[in-house]
Amino acid sequence: MPDDAITHHPDEDPLFSGFANPPMSSRPRAWWHWMDGNVDEAGIEKDLHWVAASGAGGVQAFTGSMGTRNTRKTRLPSVPTHRSQP
Repeated sequence: MPDDAITHHPDEDPLFSGFANPPMSSRPRAWWHWMDGNVDEAGIEKDLHWVAASGAGGVQAFTGSMGTRNTRKTRLPSVPTHRSQP
């Protein structure tokens, strides 16, 4: 066994530590579909907190409409600007 294998500490290896705890720019993101504005501010906040807690790097949100029935009293007509906190 090589001597450095015994004394090697993974937390001191930038490749290992970068893989174990990647920067936000390297973390996966998720598609976030807002079907015909059927979202509300409370749901948006809850979803964004869940995304942050999961360790994901963020979301790609878009509003789509495929004849989806509107279930909200008030609609958000488009995706407002929300920025995650690092």
